[in-house]
Amino acid sequence: MTEFVLDGFSCRAEGSGDVLVMLFSGFDEQLFREVCGLVPDCRCVLAEFGEIDWDRDYSPWEASSGGRRFSGGAERLLAFLPDFTAELEKRFGRFGSVYLCGYSLGGLFALYADALWDEPRLCGAASCSGSTWFPGWLEFQRLHPLRGRIFLSLGGKEKNSPDPLMAQVEQTTMEVKRLAERSPEVTQTVFVHESGGHFSKVPQRIARGVLQIGRIVCGTEDCNVLDLAVLDHNLHCDRTGKACSCSGI
Repeated sequence: MTEFVLDGFSCRAEGSGDVLVMLFSGFDEQLFREVCGLVPDCRCVLAEFGEIDWDRDYSPWEASSGGRRFSGGAERLLAFLPDFTAELEKRFGRFGSVYLCGYSLGGLFALYADALWDEPRLCGAASCSGSTWFPGWLEFQRLHPLRGRIFLSLGGKEKNSPDPLMAQVEQTTMEVKRLAERSPEVTQTVFVHESGGHFSKVPQRIARGVLQIGRIVCGTEDCNVLDLAVLDHNLHCDRTGKACSCSGI
């Protein structure tokens, strides 16, 4: 794993290849290692930076929900992405394409950056259990269409949140999907209905997003990088600590 500090952010990266996938999942080292372990053959560089305050850094503007206050720090993170990419290229070589993949509010940030980041090599975003319930998000997306390949996922129980705003997440995610499908800049939209609630199998959901991006990486619809049954098996092996006999994804 490569680690460094840039502009006050701690950064880490793992992998090889000319495809960069930026992760926005809270800068948790254990989670990062777990995701990397689930996608060993994705032929890309996975990278992230932090430290991250979820409600401050991933929120696109100020808002509140229940007792939570969001301070709208996403613009600061967005401004860091070009420098982060440039520094990674010094260490891994030039990237031909860039993708964004986030979880929860990080998934929302991935969509935010996909819509706004002026990077010609940006090819899409994965929003895993993304916080599309965020106040004003649908209005923003109607004004700022997504582009590239868009992957969305959501747990089947997430709509059962006791928070009335968050309980709208399935409805808002479906609207995000509809808007993405109508955007002339979006090349493909994929939605996966996961099992469980918001905190169920987080590494697996993020890895699934990376693997769906892998469809572009390998350049074929039936690339073995998309063998999600193997992904489920790898996750089980990783969680239980049992020896894994599979040859990789």
